[in-house]
Amino acid sequence: MTKEEQFLWIVQTAILANGINLAADPERRVEYKDTYSSTGVRIVMREAVRAASLIPKDMDVGDAADDFCLWMFRNHKEALLAEDHTTRVPYWFAR
Repeated sequence: MTKEEQFLWIVQTAILANGINLAADPERRVEYKDTYSSTGVRIVMREAVRAASLIPKDMDVGDAADDFCLWMFRNHKEALLAEDHTTRVPYWFAR
């Protein structure tokens, strides 16, 4: 698999797992419905396809996928902010 394919495989799997976790949690199901809806997933996957070709040559694909998911998954970003961590778009993925 190419680095881009590995990235997309990791991100797609993370989207599915994240969506299942959110949809299965009665306390978060409604709040995050936009995250696991078909529209929400399509938006994130379109960005993932774009990001896959932007990963720096010297960056580990797993690290790139982590960067991407922490930025793109609203529930992860909100969890970081709740812990007083700043969130910034990854330099390699910024428009």
